[in-house]
Amino acid sequence: MTTGPKKVENRGGKRPGAGRPKGSVTQRSFSAEKIQELNDRIDARAKKEKKHIDDVALDIIYDKKQGATARMTAYKALKEYSTIKAGEGGAADQALSPQVYLPENRPDPSLTVVDGGKSVDSA
Repeated sequence: MTTGPKKVENRGGKRPGAGRPKGSVTQRSFSAEKIQELNDRIDARAKKEKKHIDDVALDIIYDKKQGATARMTAYKALKEYSTIKAGEGGAADQALSPQVYLPENRPDPSLTVVDGGKSVDSA
């Protein structure tokens, strides 16, 4: 027994005109492009000088002839730009949250006593 012609399903699938044009390059942010440009220049200079910029900073840090200000500035710059900065609120922060909560932060619903809409203490 048939119920008539089947309806054409219009949900899902590719929409005409959706997506980026064929042949276009994937767009990157301006800052990512500038960082890549700077890294390319650093690598080219490192190849020319046969010494990487990190090695230059380490030479300044460990050179006893340099003043303390120059040595500390090189150390701070090296540490600031070579360490990964963890964002707040990520999976790592959630994993570091306490596993035991105080009652005022997460009250236990099984401990709430209600008798006829009135508190048991008011009897």
